[in-house]
Amino acid sequence: MRLRASIIGLVAALLGSAAVFAQIEAPEIQLPPMPVDGPRLLAQPEAVETADPDAQARAEPRDQPTTEASEGAGGGLLLPLLAPAGLPETVRIGASQPEPGVLRLTGEVAQTSLTLQLPDANPLPDEVLLVQRSSINVLPEGAALQVSVNGDEAVVLPLENVGEFGALRLPTSALVPGSNRLDLALHQPHRVFCGPEASFGVWTELDLARSGVRLTAAELPADASGFAMAAVSQLGSGQPLRIIADETVDPDLLRQLAVAVGQATRGVGRIEVSSFYAMGPRPAAAVALITSDQNRISYRHGARGGLVLQVEHRPGELPDLSAALQAMVPPGGMAVVPGLQPEQAQTLAALGYADIIGNTHYFRRDLPFSLPADWLLLANQKARLMLSYGFAADLPAGAILLVKINEQTVHLLPLDRNGGTMLPSHPITFAARLLHSGVNQLSFEMMVPGDPPDAACSLRSTDMLVISAETRLEVPGSPRMQMPGLTASLDGLTPAGIKLPLGSDTSPALGQLATRIAAGVPPPTSPNPAVTVTLADLDRLPLMPLDRKALPLTVVQRALWPVSGVDAAGSAVAPGYRLSDGDADMPNDRSGLMDRLYQSVPKIFGSGGWIARQREKLAATAFIGSDQSLSSWLAGRQGVALLMRPDPASPDELWLILGPGAEARTLVQGLTALRASRTAEGEAALLQPDGSWQLWSPVQLPLLREAIKPSNLLQVLGNYASWSPLIFALGLVGAALVSTLPALFVVVHYRRRRLR
Repeated sequence: MRLRASIIGLVAALLGSAAVFAQIEAPEIQLPPMPVDGPRLLAQPEAVETADPDAQARAEPRDQPTTEASEGAGGGLLLPLLAPAGLPETVRIGASQPEPGVLRLTGEVAQTSLTLQLPDANPLPDEVLLVQRSSINVLPEGAALQVSVNGDEAVVLPLENVGEFGALRLPTSALVPGSNRLDLALHQPHRVFCGPEASFGVWTELDLARSGVRLTAAELPADASGFAMAAVSQLGSGQPLRIIADETVDPDLLRQLAVAVGQATRGVGRIEVSSFYAMGPRPAAAVALITSDQNRISYRHGARGGLVLQVEHRPGELPDLSAALQAMVPPGGMAVVPGLQPEQAQTLAALGYADIIGNTHYFRRDLPFSLPADWLLLANQKARLMLSYGFAADLPAGAILLVKINEQTVHLLPLDRNGGTMLPSHPITFAARLLHSGVNQLSFEMMVPGDPPDAACSLRSTDMLVISAETRLEVPGSPRMQMPGLTASLDGLTPAGIKLPLGSDTSPALGQLATRIAAGVPPPTSPNPAVTVTLADLDRLPLMPLDRKALPLTVVQRALWPVSGVDAAGSAVAPGYRLSDGDADMPNDRSGLMDRLYQSVPKIFGSGGWIARQREKLAATAFIGSDQSLSSWLAGRQGVALLMRPDPASPDELWLILGPGAEARTLVQGLTALRASRTAEGEAALLQPDGSWQLWSPVQLPLLREAIKPSNLLQVLGNYASWSPLIFALGLVGAALVSTLPALFVVVHYRRRRLR
């Protein structure tokens, strides 16, 4: 029996291996299965796998589809929906994308628009698939999703899928070849509560990677336009575009191809690198790099209907990709932040923003705008916001509106009195030093209590808040000044500037990471080929040109490679314990005056005494910047990557030290956000797992980029005085003392003459 069972097991294993290898095709003829998180190929649109939402969120990445792809080229290829550019990646009221490929609409009401790219097919699809789920807090009887295609009459879809993903079918005859716009308006009341907290409890998610229209392979042409449509849809729905290459491919050519593809997509989505023989679901679009005896590009359908851009190349060179890449430019591209011109009162409409209407009990709208790169005001100059707004007359007591600048509240307005109409423009002045060069953010945040909070919200016939697009914002001008830091270098970073340390054996993983980062970094406005960012991991950290006295390698290791149970000195930390409830202090025999003097010495002269505290206060107010060394600043901090400038004499040579938790997507988003925000006024930045940065800004003098003249003298002096009030005050005292010397000389001289 054992022999028979062994023979059966061996035959089964051989059949399984044959089934696996049957899918592997020669690269020149057909691509093998690839581990690409691509759009769903749905044979039956309604057959969407469901699971417990919490368990699914924990165990299954959103960008890995769960429905099996249909076999063969005749299966349905799903062209997914594209989310609008610039959506926040944390849960917000309204539209956000907290996970790749998933659009979440939060709040009692929410609106957004999606895009769908279609080829010139005949006939066009007559329905759109929406894979949706809603929070258990949503009241199904009062919830509905209205969808309008290209301005056609809206179709109302009930939110039937609560807690689990399910399919909604949207019938439509308004689809056209090319770009289609789907306008979504959502109403989802809370079944129990009402108020700001309840607004976050109601949400609806759309799985964009599994939502869209199904086409046959024949309806998607195997040419540049068809491939671009599939690739852009795949990237816009949160799925990566994979470049498939053999492990022996020239890494320089692979990097050139990845960078070219990444730059063509203008920072939308992400580029991955994979092997030919890696297993996994197939994508709607992929790029194959194949060594050949000729340079050419071609398009073809994969075994399951997806399109493949096949790049054949001779050793050491790539074919001309300009025509193929030009077609891949996504509609809209990255979100563009409007620029605000100082000394000019500009309306929100002039910045590209429409009227803001808030109808959720917690409502927030962020309006980013940018100031010139050489704008700097540190003194007490004032900026002005002329707010034109109105609110409903029946808002409950305690309703408020907060006006914020870069997360700092500058004004609070009550919304529980004198409502029901648009009010006259309300002037709000705030300190201009709250602004900085680069991207800033004006925010409106409304909180309306429930009335009562333990019952569902009543239906409303009026809007709760309206902020007119005629609201004006005016920022004073400044001399051309900058705070020194990493931003000036990051401004000119090009994909070619992402490099690896010289003189090291590069691991394939680090090389692929560099390729993916280079492919994802958006092109700069003013490229500077001298700017480089060198990647280093733990093995290559000794190659970094560190000043060992200023920053020991062990400090960097503890910040990026934490070890539990080890103290700052590297020795094991013993847990504390107590064996009795008595006072741990040992008695002493000092008494009287000597005892009080002995106890007062450390309170005054000790490391935490009065003198030390006063010295810390003086140092904190003497300059703008940290008086800590980088080594002291890093102590006790944890991150996934450290960006720094090891040699101040070479300001354009940056190093990015990678911890074990560093991922290409987080690094690309972090570098892009750091460059756009222009807040890197320092010499080092520690990247957090959520993509934010902690900055180390040592004491550095502001840089003046223009000549001093009567028109800018006061502003320049104000910036320097605000940078260091102590030095400016000491300078004034010194100038006053010096100015008294001539007067003192005259008085003494004439008094001597009179005495004679």
